[in-house]
Amino acid sequence: MTAMSQAEVVERAIEAAELHGFRAESPRPRPTRRLFWQRSRAPEPMPDFLVSRGEKSAAVEVKAYTPLLGAVSQTREYADHFSSQAVLCVPDDSFERIPGSVHDYADHLKVHLCRVSDIGETLKDLLE
Repeated sequence: MTAMSQAEVVERAIEAAELHGFRAESPRPRPTRRLFWQRSRAPEPMPDFLVSRGEKSAAVEVKAYTPLLGAVSQTREYADHFSSQAVLCVPDDSFERIPGSVHDYADHLKVHLCRVSDIGETLKDLLE
């Protein structure tokens, strides 16, 4: 069995969210014009996709591997930037290998961990 790439896992998560009636959108930064002598700014970090329903929204970060503490705090930062719920989604087989300390940290930061196959149900619980 071969491991899925990051892009494949993101695509699978988007498909699962859309299957449950959510519209996923990519938070692309607006292009800005600058003069040749101006330094370009580093791009702002962005989650893999955003989902919204009514006034509620969720920033979804997808990892193709078993996430550790840094992935949880990164997801929280993305959600704070967009004033939304935080969801960290991983492949089903990776979810079983997430250490208990990561689950505890995610609970503390209010980051919702979920499997790719469960993302639709997770988003329903958060956004309805």
